[in-house]
Amino acid sequence: MQAYKVITITHKTTKVNKLKDYLLSDADTSDFPANRLKELKESFGIEELLYLNTCNRVTFFFTHDKKIDNKFLKDLFSFINPNLTKELINLHLSKALVLKVKMLSNIFWCYCFLRFFGDW
Repeated sequence: MQAYKVITITHKTTKVNKLKDYLLSDADTSDFPANRLKELKESFGIEELLYLNTCNRVTFFFTHDKKIDNKFLKDLFSFINPNLTKELINLHLSKALVLKVKMLSNIFWCYCFLRFFGDW
């Protein structure tokens, strides 16, 4: 069963100037970020995706039927920022808050959790 997953990195889990490591980027800016988000969805088998990038957080809210483990996060961070070294990727693993929401009614709980821990 697919569930909603949330991966977020905030100013509370890393320094604000390091949030740029989690931003999607693309040399081809003609259709950015749509083209890059499409590649992300196709590469990871994601059907629905919401990408939120603000001054103090980067959040990926999506549906996925597999477990979000360290391998998934490493692959995601490598996709997002191919310039990250393996050492930096391993360091970034501890910076991500990962949530799984099985029912849409639990979105409110998810929001409250992020509000408390992420200072929304």
